[in-house]
Amino acid sequence: MWRDGRWVERPGWGDAVRLEFPPPVGRRRVHNCDVPDLQLFPAHFGVHTVRFHAGLELDALNYLLTACRPLASWVRFDRPSYRALFLRASLMLFPFGSTNGSLAVWLHGRDHDGQPIERRRAIVTDYDGPATPSSAAIVLTRKILREGPARIGAYPCLGFFTLEEILAHLRPLGVWCAHGDENGWRSGRSDGSDLLEPHGGGQHQGNGDHEYGNRQRSR
Repeated sequence: MWRDGRWVERPGWGDAVRLEFPPPVGRRRVHNCDVPDLQLFPAHFGVHTVRFHAGLELDALNYLLTACRPLASWVRFDRPSYRALFLRASLMLFPFGSTNGSLAVWLHGRDHDGQPIERRRAIVTDYDGPATPSSAAIVLTRKILREGPARIGAYPCLGFFTLEEILAHLRPLGVWCAHGDENGWRSGRSDGSDLLEPHGGGQHQGNGDHEYGNRQRSR
């Protein structure tokens, strides 16, 4: 984890917290997750802290994964037999879950007057959850085929398309964007036209921190 400008080692799928996502997702339990964003965002945006959380909708599955975490050093959970076990557990609990999910970003910083400020953005779905993580690759591939590559070589794909380009791909799939601030989520379904500028008074500065939450449905 990147915290206060330095690397801090934290356990994977540990440090469980509950984050408030836009309706209909609501308050969900999430955990530490190791992703490339933890390295890319401090260099790209100059932020002091980056955290990434992930979780499943049903707490029973979250608790199961949490219980398996200390055993991961001795047990190979990537074996087919264990994958089948987790799949059976998920299918048994499937009727108790829903089909909604969300990917959200919380940005914390200070405005030009030095006052704390928070901005939130979230992509929310009632049903087609897998459309969200696959959308970036689809949009970028189509853009490269249409316009050609922006650069040549191997590099992180940051800043190559806009929020509106993602939403144009996701809207027909029943996925929409919500926004909010330090007072909570301020809107539900949105066409994204009001999301490109921060809502409210000040602009955020580069000394803030990013927090990401990824809520998956229980399938």
